[in-house]
Amino acid sequence: GRSETLRSACSGWRPARPAAAEAWAPAAARAAEVVGLMQRCGPGGFALAGGGAAAAAAASATMRQVAVCLAGLLRSLPDVGESIQEFLVGPLDADLFVAGPAEHLAEWASALALFPTLAQVRLERENVTEFLHALGGNGAGWRAAATIKGNWLGCLEGEEKDMRRRGSGLCQMYGHRQCLEMVTDRELKRGRQYEHVVWSRPDFVWLAAHPPLSLLPEGESDFWIIDGEDNGGINDRHWVLPRHLAPAILGSWDRLIDGSMADFFQQQRLPELSTETYFSFVLATSGVDKLIRRIPSLAFVPCANPHKRKQIDTSASSWDDSGRLDNVNVRCVRGGPKYRHEYRHARQVSDCKGSREWSLPLLWECWCAPKEELGMLHFMEYRLCVHAKVAAAGWKGKLDFYEE
Repeated sequence: GRSETLRSACSGWRPARPAAAEAWAPAAARAAEVVGLMQRCGPGGFALAGGGAAAAAAASATMRQVAVCLAGLLRSLPDVGESIQEFLVGPLDADLFVAGPAEHLAEWASALALFPTLAQVRLERENVTEFLHALGGNGAGWRAAATIKGNWLGCLEGEEKDMRRRGSGLCQMYGHRQCLEMVTDRELKRGRQYEHVVWSRPDFVWLAAHPPLSLLPEGESDFWIIDGEDNGGINDRHWVLPRHLAPAILGSWDRLIDGSMADFFQQQRLPELSTETYFSFVLATSGVDKLIRRIPSLAFVPCANPHKRKQIDTSASSWDDSGRLDNVNVRCVRGGPKYRHEYRHARQVSDCKGSREWSLPLLWECWCAPKEELGMLHFMEYRLCVHAKVAAAGWKGKLDFYEE
């Protein structure tokens, strides 16, 4: 199969080996014209990217305005891919970019056939600690950052003190970099930037269609973050970014390397950082936190144990037996939701929506009304709910907001 072709093409990989390329035409291309993807083995793995005249013609002909990027462990794609295509990529009419470790290809590579607008795939034998060492120099920038404890640098491995971190924060930063590079490469090929870049988890199970960007009222911020699961910082599982903000928000890897990240956080004298806390600092210090607008969560992370960096206790006998054991560890029912509150919120909104198309009045009915009861509409992040409230009341005018 295709997965074995990919595996064998890179089985003899060595760092000094010249790149080798061959055409790879996935069954994912259900459109009239098949987009050729090029496969090449290089330092760390291989990339499958639209190449040649056919790919360039297809890219310029479609000119989709949204780029969705899934980065992280990809072993769940066979289980969640249909929901991602039906409720995320499809409704946003997006080009799709995928990045992650090249391990266990035989288990999941066939799931790429679920995505007809797949634009690029970048897979590597991922060891972010080796990537850091390979940069050369003394690594003063990232080594200084590594003195700050917490899973914000999860994936970091090594024998030195504090050089083994649970979680996946550092891998996430590297995934951001991969996404931004793929999107930029695609834009150069088609001669036009995307209007929005969507960063999302590749293991999300989606229950209902993503709210369309056309829902956005005129003049309102288009930086969307899903509600809930902030864990003392900001939810980092799904972001909708205006293209001009993508370099700053997805640029953590470069700030780690150049030392600016360490310079900032060492001044804060924080005992440790979580991934969510780290990103909340990034947004606040860059001034874009004022642009954040919340949207309802319509997806959940399934209960699984895909890697050794964070062991998940899948022995729970029921939902009542599920939940956080401490700040890091979780117990859940295998195949069910990893975080039951996340699932319940997503299920509640999706059940209310049903088969109806998204509109501002429907957003009010299914998600915003309870926020008003909790007094949350005066927070800037929930400004979409203010628009939804007046739309549900029949107001047709434009709202103006004044900052204090």
